[in-house]
Amino acid sequence: MNNRALISFGTGQFADLLEIAVPGMHDYACLHGYDLITRPPSMLLRPPSWHKITALLDALEDYEEALWIDCDVVLVDTSWDLADEIPPEAWQGITRHQTGEGEIPS
Repeated sequence: MNNRALISFGTGQFADLLEIAVPGMHDYACLHGYDLITRPPSMLLRPPSWHKITALLDALEDYEEALWIDCDVVLVDTSWDLADEIPPEAWQGITRHQTGEGEIPS
């Protein structure tokens, strides 16, 4: 077992997207020392957007580091590790993007 987890899952129609994305996620995980976890949390009591929080918290019980990638992301260039973009002193990292309403976390 590695000390890092790459987490993603898809339910309903998103399960099909995950199936497309998993080969790239698997290659990325193997290359950078992550265990790939694609099972959804067992207790899905909140709206779907909250499920990733449960999955990350579950992973952090067993892993020192957990990286979430949405199931509709296809990793094309797996040569660099996304975690290298997080400063060592940061306890978390999050992407952000511009929308019509301004910059928002993603």
